[in-house]
Amino acid sequence: MIIHQNSRAPQIRRALGLWLFLELALIIVSASIVSAQTPTGSIVGTVMDVQDLAIVGATVTLTSEDTNASYTANTSSVGTFQFSSLNYGLYKITVSKTGFKVYVVSNIKLDAATQFSVPPIVMEVGPVSDRVVVEAGSESVNTANAEVTGTVEKKQIEDLPILDRNPLATLY
Repeated sequence: MIIHQNSRAPQIRRALGLWLFLELALIIVSASIVSAQTPTGSIVGTVMDVQDLAIVGATVTLTSEDTNASYTANTSSVGTFQFSSLNYGLYKITVSKTGFKVYVVSNIKLDAATQFSVPPIVMEVGPVSDRVVVEAGSESVNTANAEVTGTVEKKQIEDLPILDRNPLATLY
């Protein structure tokens, strides 16, 4: 009995090993790209008085107008505050400090993976029972870089002229 060895067997094993290596590399790269994408954003701002001096230790309360979840921070030694890892949606900021009128900024629209910079909050001297209310309904302009972002709402996807309402179908 004569046994013939296939001379192509090492080449096939090498090609299979290379294919498995490339598949594994693709999975690792894909996982790192997916984990790098973040659906959260942040809101930052500065609190000062009418003489443009920083108000240190003011209480800043951020409230989600969608879920009513509330977060609190104090302004820093230079009057700044920051809220990170926020879900997209509408928010309201309330700033209070003894000796100043309460300042409220509502209708802050935070898109996914963006940073919203609240215009400087200028607090007026007065009783805490008085309130200054500001609507932040205008669109924010990104001055940090040329990146253009936005949130695609469910209604926009439903209105697409696609038979199966799958937004990925537009990529084919």
